[in-house]
Amino acid sequence: MRNKLIFIVAVLIQCVFIEPVLGQTALELEGKYGTPIIAYSVSEHLWMTPEFTNDGQICRARLYPARISADTNYLGVGDTLDLWELKDVLSQLTSPQMRGEKSQPFGMSLLLGQMAETIFTYKNVTFTFLSSLNFSSSKDSKKATPAQSKSENPMNSDEVFGNSFVRSAEIVTVSWADRTCANK
Repeated sequence: MRNKLIFIVAVLIQCVFIEPVLGQTALELEGKYGTPIIAYSVSEHLWMTPEFTNDGQICRARLYPARISADTNYLGVGDTLDLWELKDVLSQLTSPQMRGEKSQPFGMSLLLGQMAETIFTYKNVTFTFLSSLNFSSSKDSKKATPAQSKSENPMNSDEVFGNSFVRSAEIVTVSWADRTCANK
């Protein structure tokens, strides 16, 4: 009887003084981690995280490999962007005609530690391609990207996609020249 009484008192103390372990609400998660990021699935293997101006126009977009969708995990697909899909998505976001004249220097690559940043600036838009650099001499460490594994490069006519750093890009940022992103 005494053990039952101690057990009941212990349970009551735990219920009263220790926060119950329940699922967190969206409001609690936002309070802890901040406002959720909007991400769009723009093709089968690409996601886009946009930023907007005060009047709602897209001013910057980051494109990166999709890792999951509602019903699929894309494990082992690779860390680089599929250039076939990327070219289509970039054309949808900003067609070659809308980009304007090329600005110089065009297609300049900066090597920063183990990262390459390649920038293509047009009058109306800038593309920034980010790639990891792997200086390993191991043949096993080289993985072909989906575009490299195809028999021919889909971008042969487009010098933007002919750059070797672009072919191994992991993130592409598109920035519009005439649009200022809203402060967060």
